[in-house]
Amino acid sequence: MISSSALAGYILEEVLARLIRRNGYRLLESEADDPEALRDGSHGLLVRGRGAEHQVDVLGDLLSPTPFTFPTRLFVEAKFRNSPIDLPTVRNAHGVVYDVNEYYRSDGGRLTARHYLSRFHYRYALFSVSGFTAPAQKFALAHHISLIDLSGQAFDHLRDAVRGAADYLRKSAEASRLRSFPTRSVRSAIRESLGASGEASGRHDFAGLDSNLVLDVASCLARNLDAGPSGEGLLLGFTRSPFILAMLPAGIEELAEAVADRHTIEVKTNFNRHGHRKGAAGEWVLYDDRSPGVRLTLGLPGILESWLLTDKSQRADDHLSNTLTDVTFFLEDHMVRLVPTSNEPRTPDFEVEVPTHAGAPSELRAKRRIDLVWSDATVELPPTYDDPKTAPGAPLGTWTTQAVTELLRRLEGSHPAQFDVLRTAAANGGAIDRAAVYRLADYPPSRSLRGFTRPTRRISADLVREGYLPSTAPDPLRAEYESGVRATHFVVAPEILRILMTLPPPLGPVL
Repeated sequence: MISSSALAGYILEEVLARLIRRNGYRLLESEADDPEALRDGSHGLLVRGRGAEHQVDVLGDLLSPTPFTFPTRLFVEAKFRNSPIDLPTVRNAHGVVYDVNEYYRSDGGRLTARHYLSRFHYRYALFSVSGFTAPAQKFALAHHISLIDLSGQAFDHLRDAVRGAADYLRKSAEASRLRSFPTRSVRSAIRESLGASGEASGRHDFAGLDSNLVLDVASCLARNLDAGPSGEGLLLGFTRSPFILAMLPAGIEELAEAVADRHTIEVKTNFNRHGHRKGAAGEWVLYDDRSPGVRLTLGLPGILESWLLTDKSQRADDHLSNTLTDVTFFLEDHMVRLVPTSNEPRTPDFEVEVPTHAGAPSELRAKRRIDLVWSDATVELPPTYDDPKTAPGAPLGTWTTQAVTELLRRLEGSHPAQFDVLRTAAANGGAIDRAAVYRLADYPPSRSLRGFTRPTRRISADLVREGYLPSTAPDPLRAEYESGVRATHFVVAPEILRILMTLPPPLGPVL
């Protein structure tokens, strides 16, 4: 049977698959995406190297062109262990990326334009919830392997959500007396539930594991992640150094509003070791004290962090600027660059808390931890929901008239834009395009729609906690993406659409 840490690592990789898909990458999932470089193996996708083929579970293809080099592809690997990641794991990452970058194929010694144009530059990003050992960090820094430390307090909610899903699935498998865990099918179901997969098959062989239970946990995981303090999760930050940063916004909606009309933002840098577990790296915060919505937390490899904090030379100052305060990230197709505040010293103060803004949105001052919602299902039997609010005997995953009415009333009072979009989409047959959303919400053209559906999912999570809704109920409003970067339109869940069409004004659809 699969270990809890291994299963949690696989689930974390699926969370990261959604991350890279929403941060400028196309997710490569099968040989059909690039028959020249990829092959479907018995245990997953294989990437051809000069000396061997290498299995990869999450592989991203950067959609934005990179000048004067081959297009970039990113290997993503995640470890969910209790101890720091050691040298062999990082050395393996280097061996893989070196071998695939050396792959070069020709037909009988003849080179054609296809061979020149089909090459890629591969990078490797290794995520860990327990940090990295000093030898692993030194090796990674020397060979440009990106290490992303998720051990900090800011990532508590992410770790708890992933750990909860893994523990629940593993206990269910043990109770079902499975000899082997259906890893690929479970990962595929989670990827679809998180919206990271380009296509949802809806058909999985869980090898004896209750299918309703798996889909229930996958749905709960998605809702738990989206209901957290940062909403839709992490952002990838690209620096002038050879490292990728995983940045956690205080609130995705507030960040989108703050950067709507800006492409360059001056930020300050602070380091916070408060509340950290022993041995974990500290938390760095990039923030703009004039815009409360701009606040991003991240972690660095301990060796690099220690050097930046102890070396007060101009060399360290410049390196800090290149690594932390010259960062580019994307909100859909809106590119934002963070640069150091011109009138502030670049080297941060040690153990400084980011100031609390009196006028900051309430979510930025919210507690870091929230209650996680998991299925009420027992292992032996599929879930049933007999609470009067969910209509006795209602099928698994069904929205009721009372639940939809409660959703609309709460949206109308707190998020009128989402309220109008949901009703207008229903009147249009269940879908609404991007341009119509901008008109209804009265957003400027530069405003990102990243996180637009979060209020509907957050209220859904509240309804689950309060007993109005089963945890397997679909999200009310779903974004559909073009190439995984830009939401092109939004779709209403079919069962909500049917109920909406029966509701009288003012909650019914806008006809």
